[in-house]
Amino acid sequence: MGMKRYIHVTGEQRQFLMKAFKTNEMTVWRALNYINDSDTSRRIRKLAIERGGIAMVMAEEAETLYDADGYMRQYFPNGVLIEGNKTTGYVAILKEGTEVAGFNNPSLTELENIQAQAMRL
Repeated sequence: MGMKRYIHVTGEQRQFLMKAFKTNEMTVWRALNYINDSDTSRRIRKLAIERGGIAMVMAEEAETLYDADGYMRQYFPNGVLIEGNKTTGYVAILKEGTEVAGFNNPSLTELENIQAQAMRL
């Protein structure tokens, strides 16, 4: 799953950063959106965080819930569900309620491939 990082700031914070670094709006925007990784961009990001900016990550929508019934479930926007039994270690990919793939005790390093397979369905 691809993730895009950025630092959320208010308009007033953006204005402050432009003045503090004697630069323009585009330079601050490129720094806050990790498009430029120059020394100045790194300093802009550091000051933005110090002044209340919030480091954010935009990711493909997927929600993970740890249920009280002993299962881990991850719901995907395409209607696919990954369901893992925390007692047995069995993980299933379900589409429209039907199991389309199953894995016995997959390692955490295999989880990304299982998620990618679920997203492709």
